[in-house]
Amino acid sequence: ASAPYQLAEPEHFVSMSDYYVALMQYGNADNQPAGSESCWAASFVVTQDVDLTTILNGDGWNPIGISGNYYTQFDDHPLPFRGAFDGGGFTISGLRIDTSEMDVIPDAVGVQGIGFFGYAEGAEIRNVSFANPTVVIPSASDDSSEIPGKVGVIVGWGRSIDFEDVNVSGSVIDVSQPTLSNSIRDVGTVVGLLWY
Repeated sequence: ASAPYQLAEPEHFVSMSDYYVALMQYGNADNQPAGSESCWAASFVVTQDVDLTTILNGDGWNPIGISGNYYTQFDDHPLPFRGAFDGGGFTISGLRIDTSEMDVIPDAVGVQGIGFFGYAEGAEIRNVSFANPTVVIPSASDDSSEIPGKVGVIVGWGRSIDFEDVNVSGSVIDVSQPTLSNSIRDVGTVVGLLWY
């Protein structure tokens, strides 16, 4: 296996998010999601405490991984994070997720996860603490695409995830209940919804 990518500075986290957003947004010439399976099964390790407060000010975190039904051409291609994320025993502070500030918008059928990882499957997440994160889901206007289905700080929607020694402290999850019928369904601190 290849060595894990090291995350030491706030800019490394933003680059990580931007990379996966690009894979989620832009397909290849065959109208398939970009990136190989190895991209989604990559390993990351945090090498020191990181504060994301300043770098995410006014430009919230874009969750990594989507569950499908997102862009029409990718309907049959969910893109879960399947890799390993090792926090190295360090703390990530100041994570801010606000759907009104995201580069990508939750899908219209309410299955999109919102969290550091939006959708993860078979992933390993260990040895990490998130301190003082904020997740903001404003009220929907007239567009049901603004409504995510599962909301958590570390993972919005997870399947068969191996969590070990993870912690969330001082979290604020601000959910303004949508008036549309397709409302937010599952909210948690570590994970919104976890299936095995």
